[in-house]
Amino acid sequence: MDLLKDGIYVTSNWYTRFQNYRTGDFSTLCRDNTFLIENGEIKGAIKGVRISDNLLRIFNSIDYLFKERKWIKWWEVSIPTLISSMILNNVYITKAQGYSI
Repeated sequence: MDLLKDGIYVTSNWYTRFQNYRTGDFSTLCRDNTFLIENGEIKGAIKGVRISDNLLRIFNSIDYLFKERKWIKWWEVSIPTLISSMILNNVYITKAQGYSI
């Protein structure tokens, strides 16, 4: 986590749905392990958060792409995706009521 000083570390997401295909508006649930990062250190797990953003805005907010890429396959997607981890700036995160970050 040397590159990420403060933010949220999302290890995976699922149930991605587009509200508007034309504009790229979508939301997706952060799944498995999601962590709060402060001063480059994991401070704790976060539950009940969702990324609610726009795909074009996400592409424009990429701050860093890691060289290593991994094949990602999921039960609802028939074609795997080869992708690297990335650091994004100013992603819109929402949370379920009753949870605190």
